[in-house]
Amino acid sequence: CSALVLRVERLESDNTAQKLEILKLNARVKKLERLNKVKSSKLRHLKKVGTSQRIESSEDEENVFNQGRISVDIHEGIELVDDQEKDVQVKGRQADT
Repeated sequence: CSALVLRVERLESDNTAQKLEILKLNARVKKLERLNKVKSSKLRHLKKVGTSQRIESSEDEENVFNQGRISVDIHEGIELVDDQEKDVQVKGRQADT
């Protein structure tokens, strides 16, 4: 009889813990839904703004194209060197001396 009483008490405590967890999860779901609603409204606003700000002339398009070409020209003379190769060369020089 006492075993049944203990079992009922544990089940009741588990039940209250589960109810508390359900309340927390419901609050989290509501918060995430609100955030999602805000994000979607911002995206809609950005989409409206983006469609209203189109490139006005082909001259603007050419300027954008030239910007890309300029950045490529800047990096033209740069040579990439592997750090491991450099370390091996430095260690080789130190071993020679």
